[in-house]
Amino acid sequence: MSRRKRKGMSTGILITLIVIAAVLCLVMVTVMYMDNHGLLGNTEKENASTDMTDEDGDADINVNEEAEKDASENEEVEIVTAMDTEGLVFPDFDSSLYLNDEKFKAIAPDHENVNIKELQKEVNPEIYAWLYAPHTGIDYPVLQHEDKDDYAFYSSHNEKGEEDDKGAINTEYFNLKEFKDYLTVIYGRNMGDGTMFSNLELYRDPTFFKDNPYIYVYTDDEILVYKTFAAYEFEDVHLILFYVTSVDFMFEKYLNGLEEMPGIDANIDKTAWPGKDDRILTLSTYIRNDPNSKRYLVQAKLIGIRKQEGQE
Repeated sequence: MSRRKRKGMSTGILITLIVIAAVLCLVMVTVMYMDNHGLLGNTEKENASTDMTDEDGDADINVNEEAEKDASENEEVEIVTAMDTEGLVFPDFDSSLYLNDEKFKAIAPDHENVNIKELQKEVNPEIYAWLYAPHTGIDYPVLQHEDKDDYAFYSSHNEKGEEDDKGAINTEYFNLKEFKDYLTVIYGRNMGDGTMFSNLELYRDPTFFKDNPYIYVYTDDEILVYKTFAAYEFEDVHLILFYVTSVDFMFEKYLNGLEEMPGIDANIDKTAWPGKDDRILTLSTYIRNDPNSKRYLVQAKLIGIRKQEGQE
């Protein structure tokens, strides 16, 4: 074989190798692009995992560390997890919610005003509201622990901060204290003795549900009036984290599926059903002696706000 022919064959092999290498590089770049943009169906990186195991209804949350690491390394990829609640700003209350004398008189609570500042000074500075549900015995301060690493503190401590199996009525730090979240969840223990949230299941009775439609929350200077729209058993999931209700479009998605959540034994008031611009209050407790560890939920929509009189 002549030197010219050998030289031509070598050049052909070299060109072939270059083409193969270029194709491989193109494939690798394509795969990397699809992986970074979630097009490969890699749900392990896309989703934050939550493990709701605490028997008091306050979840242990295990956020997918790999997803957070990927997000920090690649600024172009935005991964929203259930823990991304800090810094969120919710819309102010609609001015139409503020009630005049006539409207407030029709739904006013049979309850004296509550001085939150005085309770903070005399009992516990972590008291920030008061919850009143007529004819249930639910008439307690609402607390939130400042230590985010121990947000279940008040499931085992009373309103004075003392260790107590009854705990205290509380929210977790996933909720703001202004009740402006799309969904606020208040927890209470079901002691079976009439205290705390033991009587929450009174709302199982259709007559009771109908005759006691209002729930009241007293803040530092206002009374928030809620109207119940649903009372039902539900799975033991952390509503705020599982449905990521702190994000507006996720809250709307939650609402779209809400009608399918209550079971056959639920009590429903469609006239008070919430929309995407409403604020929902949820009272949540465990069902005693339930082998499935379900929770009982009473949900209400904010329908009115009234300034407390005589507050400093």
